[in-house]
Amino acid sequence: MRYAALGFAVPVLLSAASGLRGTVVDPTGAVVVGSDVAVVAKPESMAVRSTTVDATGHFRIDGLNAGEYALKISQQGFETRVIGPFRLSEGEVLDFGSVMLKLGPVPNCTHLPTVASRPAKHASLEGRVIEPDSKDVVSGARVRLSDGRGRIRTAFTDERGAFKFSNPTAGRYRLQVSRRGYRDFIVNEVEIRAGQASMFEDSLELVHCPKGDECSPNREVGTTAICL
Repeated sequence: MRYAALGFAVPVLLSAASGLRGTVVDPTGAVVVGSDVAVVAKPESMAVRSTTVDATGHFRIDGLNAGEYALKISQQGFETRVIGPFRLSEGEVLDFGSVMLKLGPVPNCTHLPTVASRPAKHASLEGRVIEPDSKDVVSGARVRLSDGRGRIRTAFTDERGAFKFSNPTAGRYRLQVSRRGYRDFIVNEVEIRAGQASMFEDSLELVHCPKGDECSPNREVGTTAICL
């Protein structure tokens, strides 16, 4: 085993194919699921491989040729992290260990959702999704509730634009609403308490993407609000 000069000790393991691996975490040590990981060839600055951090917080990229690269890791709500440049030799797998992403700046929110709670037998979280201008409901939107430890629950809005999570474990969550053709709506922190039925007092608003903009769910441009 030897070590690469990347600003910190990184073991380099011999293997049949060259590659990279690691774990992405936030400042609390919780894994950042769904982060985009790209390998950029130097000096061309061209992405040659990419992957997404899995439910356990890990990533692995194989099949790289020997050469000089940089690693770029990005996720909404966090500062983009770039590691490198570094040299990858033939037959090496660089293990970056835990790579921490710093929280990004919070933009001005166009809408500040508040949550009302009432006593209930079981905890729950519900809300409604609409278009801000027409006030039409948005059905079929995907709503993801993640706890930062790799556990993600998914719901879809019904014909009334409503969604509900039943019996979630008490804790703090990140909520993301996505639908093709719309910019994402993100709430960075929602607290769910045991024995409380929680509901967003105001409807969550999805804004149409500009024409010609794919506005994919994981693009930073897709953020309409990062609040609370």
